[in-house]
Parts: sequence; C-alpha cells; structure tokens
Amino acid sequence: MIRARLWSAPVQIAVATALVLGIAYFDPIYHLPINHRLGVFLDHALSLAISIYFIRRYSPSVKPLLRLPRFDIRFNIGAFFAIFISANFVSGIKDGHSSFAHWVLAIIAALGVGLTEEFFVRGYIFGAFSRFGLWPAALGSSLLFGLLHLSNYFAGQGLGPTLAQVISASGFGFFACGITVFSRSIYPAVLIHSMIDLPIMLSDRHFASTHLERGELKGALWLALTYFVLGLIFLIGAYRYSKLETLFIKWRLIEPSA
Repeated sequence: MIRARLWSAPVQIAVATALVLGIAYFDPIYHLPINHRLGVFLDHALSLAISIYFIRRYSPSVKPLLRLPRFDIRFNIGAFFAIFISANFVSGIKDGHSSFAHWVLAIIAALGVGLTEEFFVRGYIFGAFSRFGLWPAALGSSLLFGLLHLSNYFAGQGLGPTLAQVISASGFGFFACGITVFSRSIYPAVLIHSMIDLPIMLSDRHFASTHLERGELKGALWLALTYFVLGLIFLIGAYRYSKLETLFIKWRLIEPSA
C-alpha cells in the first residue's frame, strides 16, 4: 500500500517528465566523445525509448495509437488535414542558402522532435490522464505540454516570448489530441509537429528571442484559439462520426460499408 502511494500516477508523470526534460535540457549524451549529429540522434532515441516504456507500463490504453495506421476513412481525413497544414508551413519557408544535406538533416531533426514530443505528451501523458475521461485528458495533457515550454526560459529565451509560446503550444496540444483521437493514430500529429519545427531546424535558431515582438502575444492567443477550435471539431467529430459518415455517403465522398 505504501509503495503504491509512493509510485502514484502524479509521481510517475513527474519522474517521466524529469527524465525527458533532463535529456532535452542538459543533453547528457553531448558530453560523450561522439559526433554531434550522432549525439542528437541518440538523445531523441533515448527520449523516445523512455516514452514508449512509460506507455507500455502505465498507459496501455494508448498503445493502439502508436501502431502503423489503418488507412480507413477516419485516418485518411486526419492525414489529409495534416498534410494540408504541413504543406502550408513548408511553403512558407524562405531559405535559398541551405544545401540538400542541410535540408535532409533538418527534416530528420524535426521528425525526431515530433516523434519524441508526441509520443511523450499525446502518448504517455494523454494516456495517464485518460483515466479521468477524454476531455480532462485532452485539456490536462495540452496544458502540461504548454507548460513544458517554460524550460525554454531557463535555456536563454526571454520571459515574454516563452509565455507566448506556452499559450500557443497549449492550443496546439489540444488540436493534436483532437486529430489523434479522431484519426486513431498519433502520426498525423507527429507530421504537423515536425513541420512546425522544420523552419527552426533549417535556420539553426534556438531560443534567440529575448523580448516580445509587436503583436506576438496577440498572435499567440489567436493561434491558440484557432488550434483549440480545430481540436474541438476533431474531438466532437470522433464522437459523432456515425452521423458524419451518413453525410459522406450522401455526398458520395465514400462508399457505404458492406
């Protein structure tokens, strides 16, 4: 009984968060006498392994979300939406100086961030909160995802930009939960998350902002609200999919099930 209380759900979440943040913030592998790019890869691999362990051990309900996706209509809708949003981020990149190799490394790095953060938050953390119900899980994991970005302040980013990032990241977290639940797969959220981080990986700009730009806080609020509305649409759509399917058949977008 005492052991169960000591290793309660909040303690599990705190330990997992400390491990993943510790790897991201202190970069322990970078201190080894190995190539820097290999160190980055090993950092992501270790964080991902920790997330998978905690999912398998303490959040088994979300394990189906991590499997290779079934290409049914729900996943196809989520994937189409993810590709559409990702294409907008990629098309907005203005970079004529990066070599092909730089692009490849930036894409790999962005995918590494997308995989590790989504597996940890939309995987383990969402699963840990899911015992309280879908909506508390979506809201709780999204808020924690936003708060995790406070670590950027201790890495040298200004307080104002960090708070703006916490707001926008919380909104994105709710949207990522929505598209994950609707598509029954974590990979649409991984794709969008990776493409959001791709411009940063291409520019090699990390936490350089020390003060709020004009309109940055307002922009973060509007972005968070937009993401929140999209998350609501996907979460409600996951519950009401049977009615949506009837409309899709009526509009001849899909064939009736056999």
